[in-house]
Amino acid sequence: MIKISVITVCYNSVQTIEKTIRSVITQKYPKLEYIIIDGDSTDGTQEIIRRYQSAIKFWVSEPDNGIYDAMNKGIHVATGDVIAFLNSDDWYEDGTLESVDQYFRDEKLQILSGEINTWDRQGKYKIMRKRSGNDIRINMVYRHPATFARKTLFDRYGGFDTSYKIAADYEWMLRIYNEGVPVYYTERIFTNFRTDGASYLHVLTGYKEAEQIALKALEEQSDLDENDYNLRKNKIIEYNRKMCNIHYAKFAAEKRILEKSELKAELQKILYSPIPYSIFGCGKISDECLQILSQLEMYPICYWDSKPEMWGTLNQGVKVRNPKEIKDINSIIIVASTFYEEEIKEQLIKMHLTENKDFVTYSVIRNLIGDKVKSYLENDI
Repeated sequence: MIKISVITVCYNSVQTIEKTIRSVITQKYPKLEYIIIDGDSTDGTQEIIRRYQSAIKFWVSEPDNGIYDAMNKGIHVATGDVIAFLNSDDWYEDGTLESVDQYFRDEKLQILSGEINTWDRQGKYKIMRKRSGNDIRINMVYRHPATFARKTLFDRYGGFDTSYKIAADYEWMLRIYNEGVPVYYTERIFTNFRTDGASYLHVLTGYKEAEQIALKALEEQSDLDENDYNLRKNKIIEYNRKMCNIHYAKFAAEKRILEKSELKAELQKILYSPIPYSIFGCGKISDECLQILSQLEMYPICYWDSKPEMWGTLNQGVKVRNPKEIKDINSIIIVASTFYEEEIKEQLIKMHLTENKDFVTYSVIRNLIGDKVKSYLENDI
């Protein structure tokens, strides 16, 4: 049985840290070393930590230079064979450490990365797509709160680069990858991750850091020919542009900035159609699409959804129809779904509809909106 060091860093986490602590110390794993690095909290966090200090191997409360500086402090005092990091608003699934131990019985295994459940601020579970098969040279494809690494890797390659404030975990994983250390991925869910409503500026900064990290690693790779270099560089830039645009568009929808700015007339001109729009999908993405369209005074004449129980109901006050009726309604369909976009596109193409003529994806519109909002906000600042 391996010794596992779990490190939690926190600052003013009184609302969530007790659940985090309890999820660790109730694992019933005998070779657990639990470490908490607190950034000199003043909201009652320290009092909660003291309540459980008999089950905590080491904890300290002192100012630090950010989350990754605190994580490095934890690495420095850790004595386990394997190190993991659990955020102060996240919690482990029951049996996580016992399961991790089973994987690490393979002595060749260096890094294990699993999956997460994601919960929003209202305590509602959000479905997350599996991230296996992606390229870490382009973006962070592993869930850091569900990743377990041998301590020898930190001893050999160092800790987190504190010049990055949000994406240093990506820089470390990419650094290890480029050293030839393989990551074993499993779909097993280890961790529950709480989205904290981080500001759009915080999220965008994270993607910008990630792009810098990936491009820097690309520059340091000397064995690529010009074509491969340019191909990967374009993939890095396009991926981060797409992810930033998702958040720019979400920000525009939530803050309704389109109806308050000169962007409105510009986007109305670009998106104008004499044929009305309809929306395929009735989830959060379609709600965002409606928020965008309504700011531009463009309203869908109906929704489409493949689920029979939705037919005839109202979504946002607009009727939901059976997709079999599409040919009966003259409209340009906006495919508004993250998970089922390709599936819906195939369905429409089988109905002899043409992309960018009879239907368009919201992801294309979102990229357009994102680019415009980005320029507007940068100029406004």
